[in-house]
This record gives sequence, C-alpha cells and structure tokens, in this order.
Amino acid sequence: MGRLTITEDELNKVSSTDLLPVEEDGVVNGLPTKVKIKYLGEITSSKEQISKSSGGKMLVLTTSIWHPATHERLNILDHFAYSDKAVFKLKNLVTVLGLNPKALDSDDFLGRWVVVTIKHETFTGTKANEETGQFPTFINNKIAAYLREATAEEVMQQKSDIADAPPTTGTPLEQPKW
Repeated sequence: MGRLTITEDELNKVSSTDLLPVEEDGVVNGLPTKVKIKYLGEITSSKEQISKSSGGKMLVLTTSIWHPATHERLNILDHFAYSDKAVFKLKNLVTVLGLNPKALDSDDFLGRWVVVTIKHETFTGTKANEETGQFPTFINNKIAAYLREATAEEVMQQKSDIADAPPTTGTPLEQPKW
C-alpha cells in the first residue's frame, strides 16, 4: 500500500468545470430572459436501498449527462424516498417514462433516456476541518425536473455528438461509451 499524494485541499475544492450551466439567455414571449437549459441524460444505474438518515426505503438513480464544455460524462445521483411527503417525485418520473405503477421494478428505469433540467445544490460537509473548525461547503449538480422521455432522434443525435466530440484526454478510444 502507498500513501496517496492528493492533499485535503485538492479533495475539497469544487471544480466549476464539473458544474453544468443551468440557465442561458433566451427569449420568451418576445422578451429577453434567462431560460433553463434542457439536458439529455441516460439512466445508467437504478437500485433500491434504505436511507441512512430516515431508515426508509428509497430508489437511487444515476443519470449520466454529457457535459457540453468538457465533453465528459457526468453522473448525477437522485434519491426518490417512498415516504408520503416525497413519493410525488417518483410518481412524476414513472408518469414521464410511461411505466406501469402497479408492477414497478428497479430495472424498468435502466437505459431510459430523459430530458431534464439541472439546479445547483449547496450542502455542508459533516466533518469539520481540524485546523479551522469550519465545515466544508460543497456544490453539486442536481436534477431539478424530469421533463419527458427522450425521442429516438434525440438519442441518436446525442450519440453522434459524443462520437464527434474532440478527445479530452488520450485517444478517442478512451472516450466514454454510451
């Protein structure tokens, strides 16, 4: 075993290149305004588990989104609690995907392409810095809304865009596989 050479500061820093843009300039009803950016994502992981904080059951999905600036795939986790107060979020996704709510399986979500909007979520770490006593603050991409299932044409265009993207490291063979 070897000691890692990464520092705590390097581990804790937020890379703004990992944050997806959430809004862009647009026009609504003839007026210039900020509009939410819509992203195409693939649900690449789906598992049911128990929440560490509440002890209740939940579904955890990973949605992979192609970052337009870095040409890298970003994985965004989303938690769907089964509690009465939170189940609406899962119900909305089931409706968006046209799934049968009477016979749901975690595998029903895998490989599905969705159109989503993103928000940035800030949260505070649970371990204080030993020198300053302060808790670190993190910013993550979070899915704000699942708008609809993607069309076959959108998926094919996305895959074409990925194939045509310039390599960010190494050779094109090292680019993410979708």
